[in-house]
Amino acid sequence: MILMNLIHIQAFLLGGAQVLAKLRSRSRWAPAMAAWRYEQERQLRVLLVLFKQVGGDFGIVNKVMLELARIVGWTGGAVGSCLPTAVLRLVMRQMEDTLITGLERAGHQIAIADWAGWEIQPSINPPKALLELAGARREWPSKWEGLVQFL
Repeated sequence: MILMNLIHIQAFLLGGAQVLAKLRSRSRWAPAMAAWRYEQERQLRVLLVLFKQVGGDFGIVNKVMLELARIVGWTGGAVGSCLPTAVLRLVMRQMEDTLITGLERAGHQIAIADWAGWEIQPSINPPKALLELAGARREWPSKWEGLVQFL
């Protein structure tokens, strides 16, 4: 359940990032925003793979909810593009912190569920992968220092 919530938050964030990258394409931090958007797409794909790997059933209802989260993200991105940059950074930083915390908790919850003792032997270790995603998200602002930093 935690993974499904994280997938929806990630889809919302991706939708918002897509719109912000287009509407604020002339900003000094536009290249960093575009790179961040591609990172959001990659992490969403990883979360979907992990969800399926831990036994989640990603049916038609979940696909519709994922698209709905993305559409709400588009709306949020359009509204966010009208905000001053300082407020936009604050909101994005808070969403980022929420997602990092959620990824860490999901990794710990799956580890508590004794993932290693399950019968299947997957190619990806979900607790480790979730903690790596959280670490990558935590390190992202340091990759884009100076004038292009937007988080």
